[in-house]
Amino acid sequence: MGGVSGRVRAASNLWITFRADGTLRLELLVDWYTLLGVAECRVEDPEGIARTLAAWSLRPAADPTPRFANGRATRSQDFGVGFLAASPHDRAALGSIRGRQEAFRELFGEPRPGSTEQGEADCRRMARVLVTAFLRYRAIAHERLAGGAYLPVLRAQLARCQALGDDPTGYRVLEHSLLPILEDEQYLRLAEDEQARGLIAAIDAEVARLHGVCMSSER
Repeated sequence: MGGVSGRVRAASNLWITFRADGTLRLELLVDWYTLLGVAECRVEDPEGIARTLAAWSLRPAADPTPRFANGRATRSQDFGVGFLAASPHDRAALGSIRGRQEAFRELFGEPRPGSTEQGEADCRRMARVLVTAFLRYRAIAHERLAGGAYLPVLRAQLARCQALGDDPTGYRVLEHSLLPILEDEQYLRLAEDEQARGLIAAIDAEVARLHGVCMSSER
């Protein structure tokens, strides 16, 4: 058997990456570094999303493959979330969805279900939830930006990062101040405002630079 292991490995998480252009990247994961399936769909095509989920749910177990074989699976300006998980240990971060663990086992667990109307209906429902989640996060981003009122805050965050220069302790300072804010506001990556997304990309670049400086000094 090919892939990264000689034995069949079960899926543990459905990871969804939202992109500002309306693309949804779906990854059926064994673990963070190993996947069983990957596909890109459009938020305006819930039927296509449902077909992908149904195909993964109904086909025989696939060989696992390295997730990062060709570089990072997602870009820095994507917004990725663990959507469904097989167990509480595989944290689902998309909010409160009742029965998400049961839904995951029904769709992707062993033994894999046969082709049933209920299974297809579950996939369509899951697709609608994904689309709704994308629209909800985009709406939250719109409210946060408040017609541009939040842009000066993003500029101030960028200036703060830039002011740290090549200070090897700069990243550690941000770890306890700015980084938790950036983590909580990842949904801003889906903002329709290009200026906001540009500032966030610049902040990301500065944070990555400061992390590199920090890691180099600590080696």
